[in-house]
Amino acid sequence: MDALEILKQVNIGNSVAEFDEHLENYFVETETFRAVISNKGDVIAGDKGTGKSAIYKVLKRHYRTYKELDHVEIVDAFNMQGNPIFQRLLQGPTLSEG
Repeated sequence: MDALEILKQVNIGNSVAEFDEHLENYFVETETFRAVISNKGDVIAGDKGTGKSAIYKVLKRHYRTYKELDHVEIVDAFNMQGNPIFQRLLQGPTLSEG
């Protein structure tokens, strides 16, 4: 079997992390991931396809398994398709501070 045939049989998941149900099976803890875990960074910036959503998805599902994150609670502020949940506030009546 040649290299091309082998590569055709390799399954590396969905190209979009938001839709990859098996991401945790082949997720690699990158330097960026470890920086977030160890409180060395709060914002993850990057072009489309660089792993931002993959990091978020793995953290969301498994953050309680990291001792460094014992004091952290992850709460969704958007859905994975990119539509901010907070936009719903604009559809209702104006709210007061109370």
